[in-house]
Amino acid sequence: MLSDATRLILPVWEVTGRIVKSDDIQYHQARAARELDAGQSASCANAARAHLTLSALHTERARVLGAIEARPTQDK
Repeated sequence: MLSDATRLILPVWEVTGRIVKSDDIQYHQARAARELDAGQSASCANAARAHLTLSALHTERARVLGAIEARPTQDK
């Protein structure tokens, strides 16, 4: 079952015809990890919140791209 965020993003990918690359997924996974580290080490609560929010966004993007990549070929 796809999340609401996935349903919103999927049409954009389908309209553009862009192929999801594993590099895209790896980028978002790595960026999520960097933002998580920055959030955990931030000395200011607002900065920590911002980094953790970015980490969550990049994690979700990696998850959505993984779901798109995993779809059967005829659905891409």
